Amino acid sequence: MKTKKAFYNITTEALQEIVAFVCALILPRLILSSFGSSYNGLVSSITQFLDYISLLTLGISGAIRVSIYRAKDDIKAKSAIVKASERYLRKVAYAFIAYVAVLLITYPFLVRNEFAWLETASLIVIIGFGVFAEYLYGVTTKAFLSAEQSNYLWNIVQIFSRIASTGISVLLIRLGQSIQVVKLGSAVILAATPLVSNVIMKKRFHLMMDVEPDNKALSMRKDVVAHSIANCVHSYTDVFLLTLFTTPATISIYSIYALIFNSIRKIQTVFTTGMEGAFGSLWAQGKYKQFRENFNIYEFLCFAFVSVIFPCVGLLLLPFIRLYTNGVHDANYILPVFACISVMTHGVFGLRTPYVTAVQSAGHYRETKKYAFIEAGLNFGISAVAVFVNGLVGVTLGTLIANLYRTVQYAVYASKNLLDRSVGVFIKRCLWLFLNVIVIVTVKSFLPAIPINTWSLWVVNGFYCLFVSLTVTAGTALLFYHDEFKKALQVAGRMLGKKNRGGKVR
Repeated sequence: MKTKKAFYNITTEALQEIVAFVCALILPRLILSSFGSSYNGLVSSITQFLDYISLLTLGISGAIRVSIYRAKDDIKAKSAIVKASERYLRKVAYAFIAYVAVLLITYPFLVRNEFAWLETASLIVIIGFGVFAEYLYGVTTKAFLSAEQSNYLWNIVQIFSRIASTGISVLLIRLGQSIQVVKLGSAVILAATPLVSNVIMKKRFHLMMDVEPDNKALSMRKDVVAHSIANCVHSYTDVFLLTLFTTPATISIYSIYALIFNSIRKIQTVFTTGMEGAFGSLWAQGKYKQFRENFNIYEFLCFAFVSVIFPCVGLLLLPFIRLYTNGVHDANYILPVFACISVMTHGVFGLRTPYVTAVQSAGHYRETKKYAFIEAGLNFGISAVAVFVNGLVGVTLGTLIANLYRTVQYAVYASKNLLDRSVGVFIKRCLWLFLNVIVIVTVKSFLPAIPINTWSLWVVNGFYCLFVSLTVTAGTALLFYHDEFKKALQVAGRMLGKKNRGGKVR
């Protein structure tokens, strides 16, 4: 593994996610207080409906990454792959324009009871402006940099973009501008970001633009599509159904909770960023033993992350929501059952990370695509029925069941076909995680409670919970996973530039 690149990737990813998290907290809160829950829900819903155009890009990122792995150090081959991808995505951009035109006719009728047509249509065009640039330049750039284990270049541009976009939005809100003007200021920055990243990529890797596009490089796209559909269903089903059958205020409630969980998921990507590229290189070079040894450490760290973070989330989520929405009275944001199911849903999703990485690194898209379709069917089918019983809880329950199925399936497939080991290893890790959660919650319940009625007390309680989770997880890891724990510390030491005294870490 290229620990120097990994260090750059993790450092910039961490900084990018910190910036993104802070910006994500600032803007929705200002929109809630300045425009209300309905406008916040409307913006969230429009953004997701515009993202549906990503269905036309299904499989592109995965196909690009696998093709780049196989191209190794051949610059001409890599240039041809990029050329083919950009040519295809130019067609997607044109299709996006047509899709926006369709939305302008249809979407305003979904919210016509609360918003005028012109008000909704103008937001669709403005938000779509930034999304258009992302599909024209961003998809190829991000996939290429990921395959080259150079995510740090993308992250640096994103950091400056996030700060500038949020700063402009805050300024416009403070000046009393309309929601349309606020989103326009943000869209201009977001549109420029992928273009800048694309230019940096081509110069940094000396890509040649006068080559013939390698359209065969995208042939794997059909096998990757099933997995991309599953991801789209996971990401889009809930808001799609809530838009059709509930109100913008309900979508606003969902989006505030989603804000927290998306940030947590991104925190996990800080530590896993570049892993697919690294594992993909090992698999492409036939270094299967090294692949499996490194995977064991990676898998252990992912389970440890869920063990440490999600018990804290379960204990701190509702107090956070209560403080964050203080003064907002047009919707009830304190929903314990919804919060509990959401924690379980995203915790299970976090556990699948190492197995997804293994499957995608080895390029086993075709072999696993039928399971992706089953997951998509479970998610949409259960959520579509349950939304009528209990809107928010119903759609989240459908996602939880689908996540459970797909996580287990990923683990079973990877164990049997890529890792050459028993499924019992996965079962034991799940039992370890379950034990940790029980012990953490039990210990926390016996310790003196700290009332949370201010942000400072919430932070204190957060460190309190984190200390308990870290102590319990580290203690049981030393007891049950001593070797993985030791090797993980050695890898961390190497990435921080320390001398490895415990032997070679592959």
